[in-house]
Amino acid sequence: MRPRRVGVLALVGVLGAGCAGPLVQEAGGWRHRKQGWTIARPDGDGAPWRRIEIDGALLAFERPDHEFIAMQSRCGRPVATPDVMARHLLIGLRDRQLVASRPVEIDGRSGFQQTFRVAGGPVDVRVQTLTLVVEGCTLDWILAGPADDASGEAAFEAWWQSFRLDSERRTEPSG
Repeated sequence: MRPRRVGVLALVGVLGAGCAGPLVQEAGGWRHRKQGWTIARPDGDGAPWRRIEIDGALLAFERPDHEFIAMQSRCGRPVATPDVMARHLLIGLRDRQLVASRPVEIDGRSGFQQTFRVAGGPVDVRVQTLTLVVEGCTLDWILAGPADDASGEAAFEAWWQSFRLDSERRTEPSG
């Protein structure tokens, strides 16, 4: 099982190459005061998620069944629409197959979701990402796990859906 864990962790590390920032832990989750958002602790059926450190991730968690979830933030660089920024996550990943992609709403703002498989490493990996652009920052949520196991998808969806912008940032700018 070690090659599977190493392969999945390496992929998350590649995807999570953003800049980490200061978070304040609050009851049931975290707040990023500078960027103005909160997010709950991941939960759901199955083994509990354990917080881990992954270079470049604001938050990262793993479960014993070799699934990882992470959240990263990229700020201070030119940003485009969420679908374009989501495609940046695929740069440099070889042997990938896009399974699905679609626009989503994240706390009242337009985001983009994509699911793909990556082959060619020690194990085939299923990856799901969500991307949101807020005031010059791109936020990405990443779920990675064995391609033959989708058990963490419900917990991942509940986790990113717990994301809340502070009230003054909640509305998307027009035009």
